[in-house]
Amino acid sequence: MKKKILISLLVVLLLVCAVAVGVFADGSAGAEETFRVYKANLTLGVDLRFNIKVQTGALPEGASEVKLLVWEGAQDGVDYTQATTETEGYTELTNPITDENGLLVFTYNGITAAEMGKTIYLRAYYNDGTQDVYTEAKRYSMAQYLHSIYKAEGTTEKENKVIETLFAYGDAAQELGNEGEPLPKISDGVVKITVSGGKFADGFTCGKFLSGEKLNVAADGTESAPMLTAELGEGWLWTMADGKLSYEAEAEYYDGIYIGKYENAFEVTVGENTEIHTDKTLAEVLELANGGTVKLLADVDMGKYNINVVGVTITLDLNGKNIISDYLFNIYDATLTVKDSVGGGSVTTTSETVFYLNVESSVLTIEGGTFTGATYAVYVGGGTATINGGTFKGNLHCGSGSTLSITGGTFTGENNAVYVQYGTATITGGTFTGKNNAVQVNGGTATISGGTFTDVCVESGTAEISGGTFTDEIHVSAGEVQIKDGTFTSVFVEGGKATITGGTFTGEGNHYAVCVSGGTAEISGGTFTGKTYAVYVNGSEVTISGGTFTSEEKVVYVESDGKLTISDGTFTSGKKEDYVGSGTLSIKGGTFNFDPSSVIGIEFNSGSYSVDYNDDGTWTVKKSSAV
Repeated sequence: MKKKILISLLVVLLLVCAVAVGVFADGSAGAEETFRVYKANLTLGVDLRFNIKVQTGALPEGASEVKLLVWEGAQDGVDYTQATTETEGYTELTNPITDENGLLVFTYNGITAAEMGKTIYLRAYYNDGTQDVYTEAKRYSMAQYLHSIYKAEGTTEKENKVIETLFAYGDAAQELGNEGEPLPKISDGVVKITVSGGKFADGFTCGKFLSGEKLNVAADGTESAPMLTAELGEGWLWTMADGKLSYEAEAEYYDGIYIGKYENAFEVTVGENTEIHTDKTLAEVLELANGGTVKLLADVDMGKYNINVVGVTITLDLNGKNIISDYLFNIYDATLTVKDSVGGGSVTTTSETVFYLNVESSVLTIEGGTFTGATYAVYVGGGTATINGGTFKGNLHCGSGSTLSITGGTFTGENNAVYVQYGTATITGGTFTGKNNAVQVNGGTATISGGTFTDVCVESGTAEISGGTFTDEIHVSAGEVQIKDGTFTSVFVEGGKATITGGTFTGEGNHYAVCVSGGTAEISGGTFTGKTYAVYVNGSEVTISGGTFTSEEKVVYVESDGKLTISDGTFTSGKKEDYVGSGTLSIKGGTFNFDPSSVIGIEFNSGSYSVDYNDDGTWTVKKSSAV
């Protein structure tokens, strides 16, 4: 009968039970004295034995001996949570041994290799003189215990070899005994599954199952559809009876749900239609998903092929999975959005570039994930790239005519975290570190209003900075930098022009907050603190019309025929005097903690400007009233 079910999948690592081979975890000290099937495991040796431990507590006087009922496999329509001696098909075990803790141990033997994947159901019982008293029912998988003890703490190398041999032998025996009707592979692994709003056919709401094992689920009437949750090993997936896979989506099935494993598995959603593909490559499903979303359901190894995204609009959800490729994502006349809905997803390529855009109509948006390229994480040779989050290990290139927008993320470049070459880049957030520079501008424009950077280098073009934290130097060798606000260590101008209207400059790691040694600078605001100099001018022309300047030694210094003109600002010199080398220092305004008219080498026209001594011990230069 055709049914519908809503399946929710929670993917976690398969938990390994720390049970030593052939040894029970006794757990009896301080344990509650109840009548229950306490623990079961496998004993490895010349034969395979399934051992079951029963905790009896204090039985009533006159009670019969305790016996154990074992059912192999599940009969249709039987609720094994309520199975009794009236339920057919059981084996009754008697005469248990008593271990050192007073617990009963029953041994179920005669298990063949082909039966290793079998599930058995257990209930212990005794008669109290008037009626049979039963434990709660337990479901156990022999393969579950093989998997739980394999390579677990306490398992010896020889025992692991035995388990590996049993896996291989059991698989082969099942295939030989069931030609034309494949059975679950013991070596495929064990999955824990819990159902709410319904029950499995055997009456349980939770159990561990082998890959490929069929699960029949019936709703209990309290909800419109049961909800299944699975805890499974890395790479395990839910699939339907017809081979299709369902992942947090409404799915149709006939007789039950299966589990499988695939090298490639993708959920493709276009509009209201969702399909699962396990027989196609990523490149093939991207061609199918125009206008929709491709979600990875397993890791993908693309090998030596480009992943071409051409003429489509697609969202790619990494979904915590990983893509490995020797080549790149080539985005041509297409719109690609990349996200990572659960975290931990990545794209890694041995090629030079992860994402490559080369025409104006190419659009890339990245919301999350980790992206690693040999040289570039994103190369925008044309078109538009927007990055709102993620981790990028490789340079970001913004080429001629292209647009790059960054609002957040972590960026580490082998050369430059961001390289602007005749393009337009806008950065409002993120963390940037490069072996050469955090941001390098060589033509074009970089606009920065937020983020954390080691440094910025302007070789040509323009950098406009109105916010952010910079832990290393702003370096201008040509072009122009405009600084309006932010937190900086220092600015070094050796060519081009620096215009500073605000910001905080600490001079950490350098003797200066601003050094102009070639090119020009205009400063009208900001706070500048230097160790030796707040502003150092070497053979260049600088004007200061505002700001606060402080130095442990000389607050400003001019040499090598440089020229510094001060018309306003507040200046505090550690030595309470300033000196001029072979340059010119012209003071036409400002407030100083020393008398600037007495400083040797200062160009000071007492007829045009006057120096007033203030009550706080400072001197103010202002234009003479007589002029």
